[in-house]
Amino acid sequence: MPYSDSFIASGILYRVKSSDWKVSITCSTESVPSMNGVEVKRQISLDQISTRGVVLVGSGAQKRNVIKDAEIMNQLCLDPTRQLIGAQCSGVLQVLAVHKRHVYH
Repeated sequence: MPYSDSFIASGILYRVKSSDWKVSITCSTESVPSMNGVEVKRQISLDQISTRGVVLVGSGAQKRNVIKDAEIMNQLCLDPTRQLIGAQCSGVLQVLAVHKRHVYH
């Protein structure tokens, strides 16, 4: 679920004006409710993350459940040899889980 930190990061990164720079929010479903009840629609699907040069994994109250969901985790393909990967708060747990499972493609 997106939290204010995800919106803040997105807003800051969106301000970078470059023709090859695209900021997108993604999640495992078409949309998710924020902590404040705002319905957030994803802009790209999880399987498109593998094409991004930078991935910032956000936090969420359901992060432990997300990590336990093999279907979601199998869609999250990260490649630290060609991507800059970062995380906010509990997003670190998801990045570590991907690393532990070696779900690199």
